[in-house]
Amino acid sequence: MSTWRQHILRAMLAALALTAITAVAAIAFSNDVMWRITATTFAGALTTLLMLRLTSMVDEPRTRGAGLVGSIGVLAELVLFLVLIWEVHRWLPGRWDGTEILGTAGILVIAIAAAMALVKMLPSAQTRVAGVTGLVITAASFLLAVVAVWIPRGATARSAFYETVLQLWGTAGSLAGLGLLVVAALVGAGRGDRRHWRWAGVVSAVVAAWLAVGDIWAGAIRNDDLLALFIAVAFWVALANPLLRIELKGEHRWIRLVTLIAGAVSAWLWAMLVWGFEEEMMARAAAACSILTACGAMALSILARLNRRHDAQDLPRELRSVTLYCPRCARKQIVPLGPSACNACGLRLEVKAEQPSCGQCGYLLYGSTADRCPECGTPIIGPAAAA
Repeated sequence: MSTWRQHILRAMLAALALTAITAVAAIAFSNDVMWRITATTFAGALTTLLMLRLTSMVDEPRTRGAGLVGSIGVLAELVLFLVLIWEVHRWLPGRWDGTEILGTAGILVIAIAAAMALVKMLPSAQTRVAGVTGLVITAASFLLAVVAVWIPRGATARSAFYETVLQLWGTAGSLAGLGLLVVAALVGAGRGDRRHWRWAGVVSAVVAAWLAVGDIWAGAIRNDDLLALFIAVAFWVALANPLLRIELKGEHRWIRLVTLIAGAVSAWLWAMLVWGFEEEMMARAAAACSILTACGAMALSILARLNRRHDAQDLPRELRSVTLYCPRCARKQIVPLGPSACNACGLRLEVKAEQPSCGQCGYLLYGSTADRCPECGTPIIGPAAAA
């Protein structure tokens, strides 16, 4: 373990010890200040624990961006909780009761978690467009939600205040939910993209967001039929696009087919229910297809991870020796890479081995028959570059 991580662990242990001491003192003397010190030291210990995990992500090139974003978010959460613990908000102009701080902290947790997942998509050319788009949508939704939390209550009448807050929350939720469909539909978009049908899902999600936000601010549902149709199209494209990118073995491909069919049927049935076809059997069928779609999607993601984990465990990343037969005396032996000699006859050998890997990101391409790297989308021309 590195020295700076040892210092982090020692700081966490010191914070926990101080938390225990101040908690005992607060119980013994019923002192409000001691309780605040206890909460402060506990928050510091929890922050240190989270930072220890996030800093390990910073060490890895592929997760460095996500680790930095998470570290900034954890420090921001610590500041918010310290403001709440010591009631610093009471010194601000206006009437604030602390719910604004709690609301901001809760929104920030969701935004940081989403941002970390999206930042992980940026290094790969296949997911960069989706990641950037998702970050923009996340920032917009976060700002709208924060504005909804911090609107001064005395700025408008009571009824107008709650109406405005609900409109802002509804807009933020619509952007976040439909933005998720846009991100899923954009996976794989970029140079060399051949799935032009993805744009039907992107456009449908954008139109659905426009209709939903318009209804929210108008205070009435005016386009529920069109809204249901566009959401159904966007949902199916967002489901199909990532699932079709998963490399599956022959015996598992039927799971993807069943999942895609169930997703299309469930989207269509829910749209029909919105259109007024309110039948009990249709509602049950829609719910059943939705459950089948969710289970199938999770099963496919698990299979993809298992296959990738199996490859990572079985395939060596460092080649040091090979087993071969001497071309002169036919003696079987293990020789190291580079210059060597036959153990029996002394024939001089020069052994060279290159792992099939992507020259852009280093992803191992053992067993891959695709013409592009499945990790970053770089075209594979001829023998793969050495790792």
